Amino acid sequence: MRLDVKLLEDLHSGTGVGAGAIDALQIRDRGGHPTIRASHVKGLLRDAAQELVDLGEAKSPEVDNLFGSARQRRGALLMESLRVNGGNGKLLNWSSTARGLFDRGPRDDTLRTAQFVGAGTEFSARVELRDPALKDLLEYCLRHTQRLGAYRSRGSGLIKADLKHDGKKAYGAIIDQPGAQSTRLRLVLTNPEPACLPATGTPDNIIRTECYIRGQALFGALAYWGIINNEAGLDDLFSGTITMGNAYPLPLGKQAAVGVVAAKHWEVLPIPLDTATRKPEPQSHGDWPWWAEDASAAPAADDGEDKPKRPGDREFIFRNKVGESWWRYEPSISVHLRNDAGAQRRSDVAPSAADNEQNLFSTEEIAEDTLFLADLTFEDQGAAQRFLNCFRPVLEGRSWLAIGRGGTPLEVSAAIWTEQRKHPQALRPGEALVLRLTSDLIARGPYLGFYDDLDAGVVIDLAVKDADERERLRKIEWQSDLLKVDNPRTISDNVMVHGFNAASGLPRAPALAIRRGSCLVLSGPEGEVAKLYGHLARKRSLGERTHEGFGQFRLDLAAIAPPAKRTVTLAHDQTVTRHEALLAAAERAGARLLAGADGNTKRGPSVSQWMALWNEIQTAKSVADINNAFTAFKYQGKKQGGRAWGTVAFKVLEDEIETQQGRALKDAVFFLDAVIGKRVSALLRERRRGD
Repeated sequence: MRLDVKLLEDLHSGTGVGAGAIDALQIRDRGGHPTIRASHVKGLLRDAAQELVDLGEAKSPEVDNLFGSARQRRGALLMESLRVNGGNGKLLNWSSTARGLFDRGPRDDTLRTAQFVGAGTEFSARVELRDPALKDLLEYCLRHTQRLGAYRSRGSGLIKADLKHDGKKAYGAIIDQPGAQSTRLRLVLTNPEPACLPATGTPDNIIRTECYIRGQALFGALAYWGIINNEAGLDDLFSGTITMGNAYPLPLGKQAAVGVVAAKHWEVLPIPLDTATRKPEPQSHGDWPWWAEDASAAPAADDGEDKPKRPGDREFIFRNKVGESWWRYEPSISVHLRNDAGAQRRSDVAPSAADNEQNLFSTEEIAEDTLFLADLTFEDQGAAQRFLNCFRPVLEGRSWLAIGRGGTPLEVSAAIWTEQRKHPQALRPGEALVLRLTSDLIARGPYLGFYDDLDAGVVIDLAVKDADERERLRKIEWQSDLLKVDNPRTISDNVMVHGFNAASGLPRAPALAIRRGSCLVLSGPEGEVAKLYGHLARKRSLGERTHEGFGQFRLDLAAIAPPAKRTVTLAHDQTVTRHEALLAAAERAGARLLAGADGNTKRGPSVSQWMALWNEIQTAKSVADINNAFTAFKYQGKKQGGRAWGTVAFKVLEDEIETQQGRALKDAVFFLDAVIGKRVSALLRERRRGD
């Protein structure tokens, strides 16, 4: 279904943080547009449902079925956050203050500014209701919810809502069909909501998230969807006939190519730990920051003193097809401040000493609309066809999966049947064996302890089944060429793998794993290297829990060649980026505004006049709209003491805005944001000093 919401009064849905002169900012999505989080909407709907239960108009089991319960039973309601229709919403800044004692004048030390979305803005969100019998209750709760956001008791956030069937088509049909050779299903997934996939078993006041979707999480999401939809044959499907792959994030730019056949050739991998990055060298000019010059080249061959920098924990590499260059990137992950203020109202939550406190915590979240790439491998064509029959609504994008904390929706954007990936059958004469882990490896040694490092002995133990052959290979003197890196930990590392059992409501015991991206290069007697390679080439993965995506590796992945070293010479007055140029112009404009034409700093617009202009700039659709706003404020805009804006202020801004005529709107807005922010900050500092 589709939920449409129109604001009848200004609305504020805060972020928990402020910036500059604004104490309470309006929360926005990754594109900078105002949004209303789905968790907030669902929380208010649940409050309305609880009031209906208190009035005898609804029953508690129905409410739990719709919204879920504290006993880890997810509800039938999945929804996106409310997003603005047609681009930017109108943003307003409202300031408030306390009055002085025996005085109607404001007290400067209590001034507070909050950012609102203006009345008349329209939002929409997609909604999935997995139990049609609960539709009446959902509509009843929606009619009972009249306001959203903060300050609801003061009249803010009045809405008009409409829930209706969404006739929008799914993303597209499934590409190709499973066959005797095409038993690998490639899924392009997207999260319409920010997703928190907890990476720890005992979270603190901040809940860390994984930077990708583990195969075990995808496995559980599919199994749960099949259970609640009463699909037959799940035991047979999930008893070892499917191997789940991790869903790794793609670069943001790949959104334009969702659903096309080109996804069949995409490759995304965790960055190999042997990828060397040159550390920053001394800069050619002391005034430039370290990132102003090229720091991505490989160290020179004779540079043995400066060890290269190891890759980050959340870095990935991507290429469109074999033979093209790799892209190196990190997914967008942000921190969101939360307040669990509704626990006191739920009858199924036991009271605690913290009930009278505001339970503040933060969650790391993978940004919404991130694309993920996952490969599912099936035992044979029959298993692939049974999976297709069971999960066709999911694969066609007509139903969502639920993953992570709070059951974040996960949508299939494209599903493509392809051939299984195979290792090269043999090494070329004289070539070393190079093994790179593309997922975490969980394995236990002969004394049931977890392996925590990747070496020749570990590979032999996991790849060779015959005990005599395994013992013979272990006695060979292997040369572990660690790519001439002195510290072996730079190419092999370990990580703790946590999990959560939703059926019992308890965390799973953590497992120690060799980290994805770890590398091993082995050389030795040529015939023995070929034999060990043959054992590995016949396997798809190593270790335990391979059906959840653990232990996957590549034997054909060459080392990523670093870019050639370049010498960059920067002139003293050269600007590094477009934003640097705009900030430099803003500095010049701010200095002129501060001084004024005659050196009098008290002349010019007030704080309220600056903020009124800032509101108009935020809603501008072009640079021409900004010029029109200047004209309106210059002649008949908000006045102070019967006077329009000072001519000095307009002369400065008009001079600078003329240079923005050939630029994009976002550049002009960026420039004016900087100018107005600096001027407002200066005025507030003067006010606090009593100038």
